[in-house]
Amino acid sequence: MYHAARLWNFLLLACCACLALLPAGAGAAVVWAPESSVDDRLRQIVAASHNQEWVNSLLAGTSAATSRLNLITAERDRLTALLRSLGYLDAIVSVFHSDAMADGQPQDTVEFELKPGARYRLAAMELTGIPDDIRDKLPRQEIFGLMARAIGEFAESGRLDSLDSTLIQRIRNRSFAMAEVSGVNAMSDLNTRTVVRRVQLQVGPMIRLGSLVMIGKSRRTADAVAAAIGYSKGSLFQTNQLASLRHRIEDLGLFRDVSVRLGDRPAANGEIEVIVKAASRPPSWQSLFPQAWPGMLVAAMTLLALTFRQVILTLPYSFKVMRVTNIGLVFLVALTLGLVARQFALLAGMN
Repeated sequence: MYHAARLWNFLLLACCACLALLPAGAGAAVVWAPESSVDDRLRQIVAASHNQEWVNSLLAGTSAATSRLNLITAERDRLTALLRSLGYLDAIVSVFHSDAMADGQPQDTVEFELKPGARYRLAAMELTGIPDDIRDKLPRQEIFGLMARAIGEFAESGRLDSLDSTLIQRIRNRSFAMAEVSGVNAMSDLNTRTVVRRVQLQVGPMIRLGSLVMIGKSRRTADAVAAAIGYSKGSLFQTNQLASLRHRIEDLGLFRDVSVRLGDRPAANGEIEVIVKAASRPPSWQSLFPQAWPGMLVAAMTLLALTFRQVILTLPYSFKVMRVTNIGLVFLVALTLGLVARQFALLAGMN
């Protein structure tokens, strides 16, 4: 108990010593220029982005003058970039730093004055780098309609980057899997407070699905899996196909940790390999019916037919009814055996 009390007293003294190192009048503030018209949303965004760590480093009284200047400059640049990312492209951040004495005590204050200016809007958006023959194959409503709806919105960098991502994803969904943004050029008009944005694209060729390749598996195994899931080699690539292929492979019940991706580059014929990475699942009775509902349905129908047959046996003998019942039972048993045989054949193809 005695040692614990001494430790507690030592910690209190250390905290007091650290506080004593701070200048008496230390402070930092973010203010808005008097002529600026600022809404509550912008005030909240700036306040939420405030980083207290640099203030502690700046006002600790131990930083060198060069380090203090670097911290102030970095914070000014950060605030400027924040305002411009919200569409205030003419934003100016001024810094007022004072080390004056007040009442005989050193007073270290830093003040950042923000002048956001007018907020710019998107006046036009253009896609360049798309050949005419490819442009005709793109869905005009999905791509150019989306661009048209963005006209007049505030030129926020986050919103515009999201728009670029949506556009490139929709182009990729139209079999141009290699499409990517190669550059963005934005030109602002000071008079109209608008921005014209030009997005340079590299579309590449239309991609068709090539062979299904399974890492660490034989060609025979890959072909058996492709046949089991109904894989169509040569079909035009669609982005959602990869997720669909992964689900179908998982539904076989033979693999776990399945991942599906495209190859690095298409072949000369425009086909690109589909690369599957999966760990083998040990064969078990669950793999006989990887999808539970067919087996459960067959079992329920068989049980129902047997019950119906027993009921018929208690009634006056009817040859036609018994014959139909027996035919139904034979059909259900054959269906069950067919499902089991199909799964065993698939298991044999995996080995």
